[in-house]
Amino acid sequence: LNTANAEISGILTEKISSVEDTGFVKILIDFENRNTDTKTLRKSFSKSKSPIELYRYINYYLRTEAIRNSSGIESTVDSLSNEGQLRNYKPFWIASLAFAEAKRDGVIVLEKLPGVEFVGFDLPVTTIKPVMMQGASGFSTGVENGLQAIGATDAWEMGYNGYGSVVCNIDTGVDANHPALVGSFRGNHGYPAGQCWFDPYTNTTYPVDSRGHGTHTMGIMVGYAGSDTIGVAPAAQWIAAGAVDRGGDFDRTISDIIASFQWAADPDDNPETSDDIPDVINNSWGIPRGVYPECDDTFWEVIDNCEALGIVCVFAAGNEGPEPQTLRSPADRAGSLTSSFAVGAVDGNTSEFPITIFSSRGPSGCDGVSLKPQVVAPGLSVRSSHLNNSYVYLSGTSMAAPHVSGAAAILRQAKPDATVEEIKFALMNSATDLGENGADYDYGYGIINIPAAIDYLLNPTGVADEITYNDEIPGNIVLHGNHPNPFNAGTEISFELKTSASINLTIYNLLGERVKILLNEYLAAGNHEIFWDGSDNHGNPASSGIYFYRLSTPQGNKSKRMTIIK
Repeated sequence: LNTANAEISGILTEKISSVEDTGFVKILIDFENRNTDTKTLRKSFSKSKSPIELYRYINYYLRTEAIRNSSGIESTVDSLSNEGQLRNYKPFWIASLAFAEAKRDGVIVLEKLPGVEFVGFDLPVTTIKPVMMQGASGFSTGVENGLQAIGATDAWEMGYNGYGSVVCNIDTGVDANHPALVGSFRGNHGYPAGQCWFDPYTNTTYPVDSRGHGTHTMGIMVGYAGSDTIGVAPAAQWIAAGAVDRGGDFDRTISDIIASFQWAADPDDNPETSDDIPDVINNSWGIPRGVYPECDDTFWEVIDNCEALGIVCVFAAGNEGPEPQTLRSPADRAGSLTSSFAVGAVDGNTSEFPITIFSSRGPSGCDGVSLKPQVVAPGLSVRSSHLNNSYVYLSGTSMAAPHVSGAAAILRQAKPDATVEEIKFALMNSATDLGENGADYDYGYGIINIPAAIDYLLNPTGVADEITYNDEIPGNIVLHGNHPNPFNAGTEISFELKTSASINLTIYNLLGERVKILLNEYLAAGNHEIFWDGSDNHGNPASSGIYFYRLSTPQGNKSKRMTIIK
């Protein structure tokens, strides 16, 4: 965990001070030996291995690293267990973490172990509760407004309805007997119960839901009942983990979310098979700002490793709008353009698709600059499945996120070997722009447009992926960050040539479209600096948003990101 360690450690200190010497507290152990960047690992082998081979390779790699981490403290864990200071020790392989219940003296011993970076309290997690609930008719002929707003119906006419894809949510559970969901539950299609439903509390073997939130979000992804279609990808199948807000005396914690991600990353617990994993995991839960330390990174490694295994992870932005910088964690993460893919909510019942007042706004709280949310989707008065075979209207970004997750399932159907980044870029780069011209902190890149995303995925015209991730520039060239960044009137771009070279320096927008060529000449060795006034090749001012400056040589290229805010 990051610089927030001290604060989270303080929570644990406070917790163990409040219990008796005989009392146990739930803890998370963070190992110093972090996993290699699995996204980079995946990229390095992507051209030589098939998606199935990549999945096996990364899965085995993560499991091996987990064994190595845990073996370093194994003897101490055994001793503490025998002394009654520790129980229920469980190492995770999806990240360099372990769960346990420990007494005060046990925590003190663990914190001092070589190889252990940090011991923290296993904090509670909640769903993003809807801001409005209203009863709905039990049966309706046709499709919901939100599905038409994002072009789902047009995608179906093109033959793309999610067939062959699998969706998952980590939520309050799912009522698998609901008429809109019973037909698409994967467990009703011959697959073992343990591969289709994960219950860390009561170990039920068939999906249950006492809250209704997870049933509603699952319905938005895949729900249908005859001519009543509520789901974006009605031909997809679903699996689920009931790990949030289960009610009663259930203690909903971080470790349960991590365990759910780990289960979803390999439901049959066999690295040799990958047909059991979902194509997308919807996360309509989050941690409000102020509850945990700013920019808490607890889930980052977990999410990255799931996505390296090929699973798209989608997050609701939160319902704390309309003030800026109000996204929940981990949706607010600022690592790359697509980190913790966050979804805001618009009114999908009107043609203007205005942003809802409750939708959390960007920028990211991690740096105060990075664009969030990435996209928006319908989240006001969304009709979907609920408890006791009913239907209700709910409002919230919890409802917006599953629209995007369903879209991801359709994109994976359209291109089964599509990478996580390809799907995310397709959703962003094809979105219909709303609000200010260009990407902004309310709408991100706009409301998703599934047919346009399919077209982008199958017929890519941009170079955004290459711009963002190409890192092959020769060692004799150093590209610096621009200053200032973000900027309004202009910015200085500097780089160093250790030997003379032919140079091309070009500005691109997020779609990969060329905005302006700044340099295209042979330059002598030394430090160079060039000013960009924010105009395109025609002298027109560029709009607010994310841009890239790309330095190219005959040997390779390198790009960096910058932001214009007007």
